[in-house]
Parts: sequence; structure tokens; C-alpha cells
Amino acid sequence: MKAADLYTPLNLGVFHDLTIRGETLTNCSASGCLVTPEDFRRIALSFSGAIESSHMDHPDFRVGGRIFATLWKGNGVVMVQPDQQLSLVKSNPDVFSPVKGGWGRKGATTVHLEKAAEESARMALSMAWQNKIPKRQRGD
Repeated sequence: MKAADLYTPLNLGVFHDLTIRGETLTNCSASGCLVTPEDFRRIALSFSGAIESSHMDHPDFRVGGRIFATLWKGNGVVMVQPDQQLSLVKSNPDVFSPVKGGWGRKGATTVHLEKAAEESARMALSMAWQNKIPKRQRGD
């Protein structure tokens, strides 16, 4: 599945607080809420089999022992395939950019949380998680 198949650009418009089921969310617009590091963590851990660990003194998220995402310097990083990275960056260059260097050339992609709506972060995390699910868990 390619990001372009799932992504519709968001018009984030004017931000305000939004209360859902007693929980107040900040930085919300009619199109969604911007993601905090805590939101990124919550979304990453919502996928089946996902656990939080750490690597080089920063949090990472794994499935089947393989890292699919990290939190780094206030942003998220997802481990996607290079073609998926290209689709993400092309669809929303303000939110997604390749990590610098060799990791970026292999698909590691920064999710700029200060500009990311939750649905964009969830889509990218889902791609990364699906790429790392053990074959026995996929049902292949």
C-alpha cells in the first residue's frame, strides 16, 4: 500500500482546543489535531504486538523485535520502504522528510510532529508497523 493511496492533504486552518469524551485535545482544527510526542507514542503502541523499548537513549517502538518507529529530538521517525517514503514526502513535504544520511536513503522518514495531523502520523506508523510485522503474524 502506498501513502498516496491513503493520504488526502489536510487544510489545518485555525487551531483551537477540542474536548472529546472529557479529554481536552489542543492544536485542533476541523481537519484534525496536531500530534505531540505522547500522541505518537500512544498511536505506535496501539498496533498489535507493539512494545516500547529504547535505542541510543531515545524511545523506540518494536514489533517482533524489529524497530518500526522512534521518537527523536521532538519528532517521530518511521521506518518505511524508500518508495513509501517518496509517497509520504511528495504527499505532504511539510510533515514528512527523509532522515539525513544513509538511514534516510533506506527509508527512515522524519514525521514533523509540530505540523502533523493525527491521521497522517497514524498512516505513516501503520505503514512502518506493517513492514516490520513477522511473517507468522501477517498470515502470509
